[in-house]
Amino acid sequence: MPAAIAVVKHLESLRSSPRHPCKPISPTRMPSAARLARRVQLLELRLSQELGRQGWHESGLGASADVSALQVTVERLEQQVVELTRQLEENQGDLEAARSANRELTRALNQRDDLPSVTEFRPR
Repeated sequence: MPAAIAVVKHLESLRSSPRHPCKPISPTRMPSAARLARRVQLLELRLSQELGRQGWHESGLGASADVSALQVTVERLEQQVVELTRQLEENQGDLEAARSANRELTRALNQRDDLPSVTEFRPR
């Protein structure tokens, strides 16, 4: 058994001693403290935002699942309003043109000499 003990001690010594001596990291390869601090701040911010979103959603205070469907409906109705407004403006233009033509025809009819005037028609 002394051979087995020697093997175990040898394996333990190999595990405990480094194969390669520790070399210090060169300053050019070491991240700056400011850069690491900024990275930590960004990660903390992202974590805070995700936890906030999750808490907001789980509390029931956030928007319901139907919000996306409602948003689609709102967009569709807004497009419909734009189209109907355009049609209304077009129809108002047509109506104004028809009224103008009616005024011109009425004026032309009233100016004809061969037709009796309104005052000549008297009820009997």
